[in-house]
Amino acid sequence: MPPSSATILLVEDTQSIIDGLCELLELAAITPNLQLLTANNGVEGLEALEDAKTLPDLIISDIMMPEMDGFEFLSRVRANHEWVHIPFIFLTAKGTDQDIKIGRLSGAERYITKPFASAELIELVKDQLARSHARQQVYQTNLDQLKQNIIQTLNHEFRTPLTHVTAYYEMLADSLINYNQNEDPQAYLRGLQKGCIRLNQLLDDLVTLVELRTDDAAREFEAMAEPIYNVVRLLIKVAEAREKEAEEQGISLFIDLPMTSPPVFGYDTKLKDAFERIVDNAIKFIDLEKAGEKAVYLTMEEKDNQLHFHIRDTGIGIPRHIQSELFDAFTQHNRDRLEQQGAGSGLAIAQGWVNLHHGHINLVSQENEGSTFTVILPIGTTPTHNTNATKSEHTIKKASILIVEDDPFLLNGLSELLELEEDEFSFQVFTATDGVEGLKRMQEHRPDIIISDIMMPNMDGYTFMKTVRQNPDWMAIPFILVTARNQKKERFRGLSSGAEEYITKPYDSLELIKMVKAQLNRYYQRNSSTIAGFRQFKESILSLLKPDDMLAPLSSVTKYTQELDRNLNNARTGDALKQSLQGIQNGSRTLTHFVEDFITLIDLKTGIESSFIEDPYLIDNPALILLELQQILHFDPESPYTLAYQYEAVNAAILCRQSLLTNALERLIKATYLLLPKPKPDTINIQIQHDDRFIYFVIYGEGLGLPTPVAQKLKQLFTQKDKAANTQLSFLEYGPTFSIAHEYIKMHNGTISLDNNFESGFRYVIKLPLA
Repeated sequence: MPPSSATILLVEDTQSIIDGLCELLELAAITPNLQLLTANNGVEGLEALEDAKTLPDLIISDIMMPEMDGFEFLSRVRANHEWVHIPFIFLTAKGTDQDIKIGRLSGAERYITKPFASAELIELVKDQLARSHARQQVYQTNLDQLKQNIIQTLNHEFRTPLTHVTAYYEMLADSLINYNQNEDPQAYLRGLQKGCIRLNQLLDDLVTLVELRTDDAAREFEAMAEPIYNVVRLLIKVAEAREKEAEEQGISLFIDLPMTSPPVFGYDTKLKDAFERIVDNAIKFIDLEKAGEKAVYLTMEEKDNQLHFHIRDTGIGIPRHIQSELFDAFTQHNRDRLEQQGAGSGLAIAQGWVNLHHGHINLVSQENEGSTFTVILPIGTTPTHNTNATKSEHTIKKASILIVEDDPFLLNGLSELLELEEDEFSFQVFTATDGVEGLKRMQEHRPDIIISDIMMPNMDGYTFMKTVRQNPDWMAIPFILVTARNQKKERFRGLSSGAEEYITKPYDSLELIKMVKAQLNRYYQRNSSTIAGFRQFKESILSLLKPDDMLAPLSSVTKYTQELDRNLNNARTGDALKQSLQGIQNGSRTLTHFVEDFITLIDLKTGIESSFIEDPYLIDNPALILLELQQILHFDPESPYTLAYQYEAVNAAILCRQSLLTNALERLIKATYLLLPKPKPDTINIQIQHDDRFIYFVIYGEGLGLPTPVAQKLKQLFTQKDKAANTQLSFLEYGPTFSIAHEYIKMHNGTISLDNNFESGFRYVIKLPLA
């Protein structure tokens, strides 16, 4: 059913037609809340899209228009990844058979000729709005799931080793200080070191991802790259290092590689790292509980002046619909089932290193059968761009087609016709003889497009299509009805029921193939837009990462742990023990602080409130917040100042998440104090003021203010409208703290302002609306 509200853009150069369409759509009551935008040609249509506060849910456009016709307008719309999902209907007087064929192949969802039947137009508009709305709901559901997965993954991957560090530190300190002879401090040290190693690995991977997305990795590659005269030895070393591990898991590692290979130009350390990650991935995806062969095969071949390194596993395989995302950061397949560790960065890093070598990685995978990753590198001893890629690897796209047809001659003929196609697409064809069998085939192999007859036994084409559309994972798959029913009303029924195309028998084979390609290209366009949205979100998460903040305290913990390990027998008393334990404690505390802030920023970035955030409630005495803040800071050993507070009597309440508001004030006070130059003040002042509409928390310090560059950065942060987590502050160690404080204030519909004078002091004003 159509959504409760919708926006439609009408592009037509004849004003009387625009007026008529507006009246028709409004009278039809397509949605309870319908907004209509209009433009007189393609140029104005693009301007309307640029200026729209809410993007249209549907575009209806003429073709013959001045300045920019409909085809050019459609092309420009499809070129913008933010608009590519918008369904497009041509409504035109170009009604010859040739015009209709061109229109249907253009990529528009519908091609309607003038004069048109009003009732049919309304039904087709409703169908497109309903399908667009359903696709957007699936996209939003998948995006929310992605956000949750990233939060859960990073929470687990950061907090688990951090728990090792903090818990084992406490047990180690207790055993050493209390001279507990029944405990083994070496065991606690090993646990602490294990946590440090895992945190280091995680941070190294995330740092590498950031470097690959900037020029840092490319600059390092240019400085270090040189001819590698026996690159195959890198893969052999990787395999030999993994043989014992694989054997212990019951996995056979078959190494069928030559001892020498032609040279490639590259950075051997990074290329070896890429091989390690792919081989590790192959071993990891072997299902140890499944019967059958458990093996990884390593082979190499030389062709087209390139080296092809094949890493094939007999593992669980990877579904086609996620293969394009597998090389993105934070992408993991079957994490729960395989209990994988890591942040889903291994293949993304491997691809990054291979790309720097002007190579690429191909993936061929079949669910329940296994996967083959092929690393392709250009042969040569000098820097070169890969210009030798074959057409089949780069220009021919692979697609799977499900054909559902009860006539065996037509089924076999169409299958052979599509399987012989090797131009723009290479088709893998699956067949079924009715809708029931078609659904079974879809459970086994998710197709990229469906071609179905209508009149079939057991389950007809309409019922089959309706069932497919009810499954969120299948609803976007293009559906072409091929039928002997050639009446106009039957064609209208097919198109208004959700089919992308309705083709009557006997059909022109070349025309059918063109229609299949057009629908696949449109399908891939929408998928690319969806993937781009997911990638953009992942990149925004990576942009929050400040690895240096966590590497410094982690290095400190590692350093003092190693010193304590070396001197454990002599460190039970005296300065050595005290210094080592203090160093571990300080590093652990700082590390915990940065991890907590990073996870909180990610939480805020996703827009999904964590379960620990309580519902807002009325507080009729805001002084309670100051009392809570006073208690927190009083018992904080790291607060070398006094909080002086005063407030006026307030006869009004604020709607408040008290813990978050208190935390925001605490963050502002602590971070500001640390940034103040010496001599630092002994007292930080906070007041409550109010007027008829707002409560004001005023935090100020007298004497020296913040350094001017810092104050300017904070003012920029506090005045931006986007989420605070997007801001990259130059004073790294305190940037996340201020960002979180700002976001918590925004949750209360409040604002922060800052007045600062380096010579006389600073003053924050937090303004919150009365309830």
